[in-house]
Amino acid sequence: MIKKSDYQGQQGQAWGNSCSSKFLTLCLKTLEDALWHENAQNGDMINPLFVNAWGNEFWKLFASGKDILETSGVCYSAEQIAWIVSIADDSFARKEKEGLSLTSPFLLYLLPTAEKDAEERAICKPLKALGIHTVSIHCGTSIDHRIHQLTSCEPKFLVSTPEGLLELITLKAIDISQTSLLVVDGARTLSEGNHIDIIKSVRQFISNNPRTVVFNDFPSFCLCPATLQNLLNGPIERLPLNDSITSLGSCIIQCKCLHLGRRKAIEGVDHFASKRKTKEERNFKIKV
Repeated sequence: MIKKSDYQGQQGQAWGNSCSSKFLTLCLKTLEDALWHENAQNGDMINPLFVNAWGNEFWKLFASGKDILETSGVCYSAEQIAWIVSIADDSFARKEKEGLSLTSPFLLYLLPTAEKDAEERAICKPLKALGIHTVSIHCGTSIDHRIHQLTSCEPKFLVSTPEGLLELITLKAIDISQTSLLVVDGARTLSEGNHIDIIKSVRQFISNNPRTVVFNDFPSFCLCPATLQNLLNGPIERLPLNDSITSLGSCIIQCKCLHLGRRKAIEGVDHFASKRKTKEERNFKIKV
């Protein structure tokens, strides 16, 4: 029989003492119980969300107000999603207390495939009990069905592929002008094809400058500066899941190497041209 560790209770109490938001704690607890129930049926064990190192670090960086670039290069986990949506839920609740009325989804979560959409929505589903509705839309379903999903409730969290979302925006079936948090998962995968251009088009329909979180899903893959600029607009904080050199230097060092590589290539062309010119001048003198 699987039991929750007593360590969870001790650390959960410590978290409660350090966190000023009881609602954030409630969101994490709700999702943790759901994950616990699902994993217990499979005979698996999950670690308490309250002591998740990644989640606590993400919470600190989110409080800084900067965009976040996740550079560990691993696929997102249920624990990571739970932390992101819980913090988004808490931020939304704070804005409501301040009297701000939002007509757009607060959180926009963009994923490369429809399969990942379903996984994300399944993790967020327990938050419905707290008044947070999550809708997952993608190109795999009919446009009428997607529009019905949006009109049947007022989703505060929207999970979608870039293509599926842009189609609905073009049809004026959804308004994302007040979206406050944009999460782009699978940057390497999305950088293939024209996905980044689609995301750039989607951002143009957001009136304010949303906080952005980008997951780079492959540690040795270089996101070029142009791609980063299209995804991240403000100051950036890196969030590695581990302390490996690859993780810490992902994207930042690689983009520098890309720049240096281009500069060396240009220098090589210049050197070759100069060398060829000298040879041609020498041959010309010999002929004369």
